[in-house]
Amino acid sequence: PLISDKVNIAPDIASDGAGIMEGDTLEGTVRLIERFTALSTEERNSMRVRAMDCYQRRYSLRTAAPAVYRALGLAAD
Repeated sequence: PLISDKVNIAPDIASDGAGIMEGDTLEGTVRLIERFTALSTEERNSMRVRAMDCYQRRYSLRTAAPAVYRALGLAAD
């Protein structure tokens, strides 16, 4: 759930509440660790659930393949 802002999917992860994003610097890494360790168990569990939902909606093959087909103008069967 900890991700650098240099990873192309980082904004999706952060906007879905599926992880914590910070700058790709030493200071950003320290903030990531501090923010993560400050989360309660309940908050971490909620983030875990949102991460799975984010993955299923955005990145699973079942979801991604039809989107690629549509982008290429191909039938999504």
